[in-house]
Amino acid sequence: MALGTKLFQLKEWLTIRDTARQLTSMLNEDVSEADIYQLALDGNLIISAYLPNGVDAKKGRLVQYEEVKWRELPELDDSEFIKRPDGKIDVIHKKTKPLIHMPDALLIDDDVPAREARWLRLEEQVSRIDGLWDLVMMGAERLDIQHLLLQEISELSYDYINLEGVFLINGDIWANPQARFKDDKPNKDEKNSFYPAGSLDRFDHVLVVKQSSILDFLAFLNNRDKKPKGRPSKLSGKEIAEIKKLHKEQPKLTAEMIANQYSVSASLIRQEWN
Repeated sequence: MALGTKLFQLKEWLTIRDTARQLTSMLNEDVSEADIYQLALDGNLIISAYLPNGVDAKKGRLVQYEEVKWRELPELDDSEFIKRPDGKIDVIHKKTKPLIHMPDALLIDDDVPAREARWLRLEEQVSRIDGLWDLVMMGAERLDIQHLLLQEISELSYDYINLEGVFLINGDIWANPQARFKDDKPNKDEKNSFYPAGSLDRFDHVLVVKQSSILDFLAFLNNRDKKPKGRPSKLSGKEIAEIKKLHKEQPKLTAEMIANQYSVSASLIRQEWN
């Protein structure tokens, strides 16, 4: 039986199964768990992770290109490695001229020029996060949802990996959950004791959908139905201002969600983000 409207209003979040039941009741059409995963992958619904026991993570914030700092490193072919008596490795550079420039932030938008894209700078230190965090759907968490979708509709599995790990967001704070090396000793440098968790399954979590996300999705459907067909491919000045304001106030909204609302392509939305 689908959850009643009154009970739904009292819940901060629903499980994936209950979300499917709730939408089935609200939309008066069958909605499955597979549909929930597909909606999330398409950028139309936000899935969150409830972290009951907390998880180690590196927090971060978005920065503009002008704020990105660059490190100069030589190419690997121009270096040689020497083992010291204590067992540690020293890198000896054969050339003094740096050839590779490495940013201290991750490029988030790879389909727009770097100077117009968003960048994520993560803290070096690891801290503890818990509670509700939205899935960004750009790293290993996206692969997890794709795997769950395949499991719902077939016997196939999704075997790709993402070395950058899982990305979560809460307001304007991002988080990259970390796993600890198994052979790590207490006296080792803390910041070198962790690596990005390659899957949501590496830590305790429950996949849920927040009540606010469900209501946003229903509002999106309602606005989408009201949009006239065959609208121009360009946005008006008023719409551009609305999109920039929306992106600043609600960074968790994807370009696809905003694009569907305005009946334009996601690439056009990204052009106006900056």
